[in-house]
Amino acid sequence: MALGIDPKNGTDEDYIDNIASSFDGEQIGDEELFNDDIFALIVLSHAGFDRNDEIIKKIVSFIISNQSDDGSWGSVDMTSAAIQALRNFKKLDGASNSIYLGEEYLLKEQEDDGGFGDVYSTSWAIQ
Repeated sequence: MALGIDPKNGTDEDYIDNIASSFDGEQIGDEELFNDDIFALIVLSHAGFDRNDEIIKKIVSFIISNQSDDGSWGSVDMTSAAIQALRNFKKLDGASNSIYLGEEYLLKEQEDDGGFGDVYSTSWAIQ
């Protein structure tokens, strides 16, 4: 998409269908992971899916259910990605509060120099 290529029709493979077809009725991909759901949500939101789509509602719910008590999704990187993914769906139940808790976690993790541990985590958090 960033290159202007339609991931549904611009290649020999329909990448959007590949993502959507890995939805099991509750979440995307490996049921033991939530990072695949976070990145799928980012892609699907840019591919035209919206908060009224059942797949989006379920993925958002799954991501929220995997948020830790400290507000994170395990790390600065994943928390930043989850916030980005949820931001387009903040009107769905629990999403706005989940974003807030994630942002609070990031604030606690920010170091005195403004960074977040390493260049990779810092770049995710800044986004």
